[in-house]
Amino acid sequence: MIDISTSLLVVYSIGSIAGPFTVMVISEITGAPGLPISNLAACALIIGTGLFRKISVVVPADHIPSAMSIPASSVEMVEAAAELAEEQAND
Repeated sequence: MIDISTSLLVVYSIGSIAGPFTVMVISEITGAPGLPISNLAACALIIGTGLFRKISVVVPADHIPSAMSIPASSVEMVEAAAELAEEQAND
């Protein structure tokens, strides 16, 4: 869970830096409709990525149940991560 959270934070940070620069460049090329064109391009990229992943990822045949429940809060998530780290350290 920690790796996923870290990855999401990195992707969000990159997007929050690159997004305004991208809109600025597109606005200089297209003029006033630069923001809607940027949004359209971003949505098309997200949809294209999702469709590509749907086509290319192989779903496992058997469902493997997890012994860990989904935490309801960030405090529970940290406690679950600490327990998992202790279990891995003891093995």
